[in-house]
Amino acid sequence: MVVAPLDAKRTDELRSLLATMNRVPGMANPNNEIIPFGRLPDLHFARIVVLEDQTLDDVTTAYGLPRRNYPLYLAFLADFDGDVDQFRNHLVSIAGKGLEQIFSFCIDFKPGTNIVGWMKQHEHRPSTMYINWVGRTMQQIHEENALRQVVQTYVFNGGSQFQTGSPEEIRRAVKGFVDKEVSSQQIKLTPLG
Repeated sequence: MVVAPLDAKRTDELRSLLATMNRVPGMANPNNEIIPFGRLPDLHFARIVVLEDQTLDDVTTAYGLPRRNYPLYLAFLADFDGDVDQFRNHLVSIAGKGLEQIFSFCIDFKPGTNIVGWMKQHEHRPSTMYINWVGRTMQQIHEENALRQVVQTYVFNGGSQFQTGSPEEIRRAVKGFVDKEVSSQQIKLTPLG
């Protein structure tokens, strides 16, 4: 996660730029020209947000205290497989111009700034991290989801054998089906390793 203070006078301009990256509101186009997320095969999730406290007037409304303004921040979050330095370098290699364009809205980012170094300087490491299947790549996750869909269709269309068969018979039938699909290359499964 990269977090940096924004130039508050340019927030609307930044929001307009970020909106051009979306396919629909809140959903980035993976092939957008600014940061083509789809070209990052190890990326699971990314988000670029303006951090702005929408509750600043609550203290005045509730307690009659004066409003206190806090700075606005830009946050770039990414969840990915592998080493952070490799990911950061790959990100900058394919989206350096777009990152420079976005980070230029931050107070301390100037033209010609070393993007990798600047990102490291503004990095906030997570306090905790969710790890599911260690070593599973995005490719394997997509393949396994496709496998689940194929098996689900096979079972739902399989008729009475899946309604009356024993668990072992059902397991053998599904395993045989999957083995046949893999050997005929109808589905692809990257070996675990």
